Amino acid sequence: GHCWPGTSNWLDFTREEVRNFWAEKFAAYDGLTDHLFTWNDMNEPSVFNGPEITMSKDVLHGEGREHREVHNMYGFLMTWATMQGQLKARPNLRPFILTRSIFAGSQRHAAIWTGDNMAKWEHLAAAQPMLLSLSLSGMP
Repeated sequence: GHCWPGTSNWLDFTREEVRNFWAEKFAAYDGLTDHLFTWNDMNEPSVFNGPEITMSKDVLHGEGREHREVHNMYGFLMTWATMQGQLKARPNLRPFILTRSIFAGSQRHAAIWTGDNMAKWEHLAAAQPMLLSLSLSGMP
């Protein structure tokens, strides 16, 4: 599908071997420092030429699950794998991960941002229900 960098591919984070593959990339990263912060962006996942600006609902994941079944878990599983990779690479340091896609329990792994916005009243009005919903769901 198409996302802001152009034609893009998405890993299937519903598969354990894919999550392990992703996590291992942090241990092998040459530029690793004590101050590693990861920003998982567009992990809703965003597919600009998709029917609902995401993957088609009938795209199959893992062992035949349709995207409609795992859409809300996709970003959570990516964030979880990112956290596992950072912990493996730097076991004595707490990871900092910023994500755009969450699911119940995500506050254990990452902070969230609600997406691009501007200093406009419309954006402030749109942010209020998002922030209230996040706080009700346990995201600080």
